[in-house]
Amino acid sequence: MQKIYKEKVNLLREAMQDNKAKFYAIMNHPLASQEDYYRDLYLKMLCLVAHYSDGMNDSQLFLLQRIILGVAQETSAQEYIRRATEADEEFLEDFIEGFRTEELRFAFVVDCLVLSAIGSRDTAGQLQFIAELSEQLQISAAEIKYLALLSQSIIEQNHDKYTAAEELRPDRISAGMFYYYTKAYVKFFITTGPDLFSMIYQERTLYNFEQQEGNYLGPTSMLMRKNHIHLENMIINTADFQLIFEACEQVELINCEFIGSANSLTFNCCKELLLEKCVFHNFKTQVLVLEDISVIKVISCNFDKCVYIHSTNYYNWQSLGAVFYSNQPSNIKSLLIDNCTFKESGGRSTLGLYASEIISNCTAIVKNSKFINCWNYYRDDERDPVNTNRTLFPDLSVNQNNEIIGSANFS
Repeated sequence: MQKIYKEKVNLLREAMQDNKAKFYAIMNHPLASQEDYYRDLYLKMLCLVAHYSDGMNDSQLFLLQRIILGVAQETSAQEYIRRATEADEEFLEDFIEGFRTEELRFAFVVDCLVLSAIGSRDTAGQLQFIAELSEQLQISAAEIKYLALLSQSIIEQNHDKYTAAEELRPDRISAGMFYYYTKAYVKFFITTGPDLFSMIYQERTLYNFEQQEGNYLGPTSMLMRKNHIHLENMIINTADFQLIFEACEQVELINCEFIGSANSLTFNCCKELLLEKCVFHNFKTQVLVLEDISVIKVISCNFDKCVYIHSTNYYNWQSLGAVFYSNQPSNIKSLLIDNCTFKESGGRSTLGLYASEIISNCTAIVKNSKFINCWNYYRDDERDPVNTNRTLFPDLSVNQNNEIIGSANFS
């Protein structure tokens, strides 16, 4: 009877271990986006390395389970361990051929080194096997040096060692490849190249562009000109630096906060702009100046107290564009605004003039968004009078499932 109880408890413990691995599954592994054939080769070889010498301890098995559940949820770690016992020369040739020229080989080596390091047994044979595989995968000595130091930083969760490893990182290894490990302890990631500038913080952090090399147009104005620019989790005070993005293929601003001032964010001759989960507040000028941009997507952003103080001395009911403005709005092929909130944003005239197209002078598709108390004030706290021209967007804009609360008409 005692034996039966023990077997039942062991089964329950195995089930709890599987559930724990599912809860802590390693997500965003670059292997997850690969075809089943390459995932199977990779995971089968990883199990072979992990089980080499005297087998795996509990920590190694748990990490292996977390990796596998993050990339191949339909197949268990036990099944991959079983498949590894069937490995032969043909499998080795398929693995080498499949990954010799792929960047995933670097992730494979890091996974192997981390698994080996948490082993409680002598890992000399395991490390020799990893070295031999690395040679077959044509990984250079400089690349191994970088991957080894990076793996050490992962094991120790040490930001300083990660920074030291970054200084050694060869050009053909992308910094973001190991985010699935490093996101837990690295404060920020910077990737630069001839066509790329990417800066990702783990959480929103105030950033002063005085720290950044770039093309300065003046003491408080910076020109950013790369094909691909990605900024994430940054707090940027526009009073400190005016940002001008020019001649970019793609600009992505994700989960950033922009503290307003009398400086706009300006985009000149860019193909694609994505603003996602960003906050813009307390601007006193047009928030986004858009010149010759093909496609703009604004997703889940908040605009709060963005009030353009304007003194344009032309005529009443002139287009304002307090948030989205272009000198040539017809050049914008697509402006999509989805799931955004605009609160207490609009304009305030110093000359007693009324305004039209208060939020945007660019035709837009606007969906699932809220507009709360958005007006132009022609004098003090006096809103523009009721008029068909008192609108938030141009006539041809699409109004789909939006809430207009105490604001001017949509269009």
